This record gives sequence, structure tokens and C-alpha cells, in this order.
Amino acid sequence: MLRRMLAVVVCLVLVPWLAMANNLLIGSNSGDGNSSTFDKYDDNGNFLATGVLDIPRSNHTATKLQNGSIFVAGGIQDPTSWEILDENGNLLSSGLLMDQRASHAATLLSNGNVFLAGGNLTPGTWEIHSPTGARVGYGSLLDSRSGGVRAVPLQDGNVWISGSGFGSGADSTYEIRSVSGALVSSGSLLNPYSGGKTLKLQNNNVILMGGDTCTGCWEIRTQTGGLVGSGSLENPFNSGSTAVLLNNGNVLIFGSCYVSHCNAGGSPGTWEIRNPSGGFVSTGSLFDTRDGAQAQVVSTTDVFITGGNGAPGTWEIRNPSGGLVSQGSLFNTRGSGHTDTHF
Repeated sequence: MLRRMLAVVVCLVLVPWLAMANNLLIGSNSGDGNSSTFDKYDDNGNFLATGVLDIPRSNHTATKLQNGSIFVAGGIQDPTSWEILDENGNLLSSGLLMDQRASHAATLLSNGNVFLAGGNLTPGTWEIHSPTGARVGYGSLLDSRSGGVRAVPLQDGNVWISGSGFGSGADSTYEIRSVSGALVSSGSLLNPYSGGKTLKLQNNNVILMGGDTCTGCWEIRTQTGGLVGSGSLENPFNSGSTAVLLNNGNVLIFGSCYVSHCNAGGSPGTWEIRNPSGGFVSTGSLFDTRDGAQAQVVSTTDVFITGGNGAPGTWEIRNPSGGLVSQGSLFNTRGSGHTDTHF
């Protein structure tokens, strides 16, 4: 059943509004009433609409499908469910996951399916769902991967999986799986990355950064697991940080947990940019402190940053050099546990 929008901002010039790409924010902290809502913003931060979710979501995943809809899975409130939403937050279909998932990893495979792995509730398994939601594969991970697990699609079609919770031996290992979920290879990382950030670079290598165990570490691996390089970040970034690949090939990492539920020494009010070789480019301060924020590169090539526990009611936009473009307030507060999907 399609959901009714609760509020819509009227745009005086219709054609430019339609041409502008949009961001759909879903859920919030499990204790926040806004875990049951979604909001829509354009790429300049202008609020467009809000609505109510059929199922509240926190610590879920939202994966954009090849047809433009979103596969939303798991979360603290209803860890065994999935939904497919359109870009306006309307419900298209729903169903059940094989295992409970919260603080898990999800990524889009090259064949259009969605790969889900680990999480706090079922850390030792993976499952694959088709764009219609049907389960097409299921199996066990090589290592048990709780919250902090990352899954990254590789250029060759395989999936890179690494990370886990603080103190887990799995935070220092990786495994590579095929589009069918079969194990391709595995190995050990130079450093442990519990809740660290993992991204595929434009040169198809994988960069790992920060986390609760080694807040100032980074290393780069090939898509087959070979070590390319490693080094130290200028600032410490723990599991509350956020990272995004910029259009120029550099990586922006920012924020950290600002309270004691993460390893001490993070920089919740700081951003840092690294080049594709891991080299330091620049650093600076955020407009607000960010812990568990979301970030998307938008149509302007700027980065739209939303919420987090430090400033759940605000957004800020930064250019590819880290400079502040604009900032403003969100319609609903969005703490850690929310997602942002860009259309």
C-alpha cells in the first residue's frame, strides 16, 4: 500500500525542482521517535517532503537497486524484515530475511542482487536477495562479523568483506566472495579495523581507515587482497566516523563517536581528505560535531552530510576540497542509525 506524504514543500518553479536530484533519509536512533519517519531533500539541502514508514528503522541498510528503488533491510526494531521503497518513500513490496540483521553490511552486486552480511544479531552468515526481494542464496561467513562489518563491491564482480566489532579477531581479516556468495579468497589485514571505513577507490583498490582498534590507521589493498600501502591518518577516526569517495578520486573521512561507547581519541568535529595512494591532502573542522552521520556525493559533486548523534538536527554541504558550502536544519532529527540514499 502506498504511503501518504505528510508534508510537501511547494516549489514555485516546477521544472528546475524536477531536474534536481534528491536524497531520501530513512529512520534514526532506536530510541528516537523519528525512526518511524523518512524525509526527502534536494541536493542543496532544501526540504521537500516527509512521511511515515510502515516499519521503524534504525541500524538498518538501504541499498539502491539498478531500477532506482531501494532495498531496505533489517534494523533494531524489526531485524527479520525487508521492504522495497521508491524514491518518494512509497512501499512497493516487503518480505522476510533469512536471518536477523542489525548493524550489518549490504551492497549491490554486479548482477543487480543485494548481498547482506553479518551484523550484531547473526554475525556468522550472509544472504543474497534479488531486486524483487526473493532470497537467491544463503551461507556462512568464514569469520563471525558483528557490527562494524563492511561489504564493498569490486570491479571484477566479487565482494570484499572485512571488519567486525571491537575486540573481535575478525576485525583484522578479510574475505572475498563471488556474486553467488562462494568464498574466493581470504587473508589477514595489517591492522584491525573494528567499525573502520572501507571504500573501493577509482583505481579499483580498497582503502580501509580508522575504527575503534586502530583509530589512526589506513591501508590500501588490491581487489585480490594484496597490500599496496599503509600509513597513519592525521587525525584519529573511530567507528562513529563516516567516509565517502569524492568524484575527483580522493576520500573524505570525518567525525567520530563523541561519547564513551566508542574507543577514546576520535575527532567528532574534524574532517580529513586522502588521495588514492593514501597520501594526506588536507584537514579541517566541521560546522557541527558528527557521530554516526551519513554522507552522499550529490549532483553538484559536493558532499551532503546529515545528522548523527552530535548534531542530529542539522545538515552541512562541503565541496570536494572540504570547504563549507552551506548548512541548515533537518525537518526531523536524524541520529546515528539513519540512512541516506541519493537519486
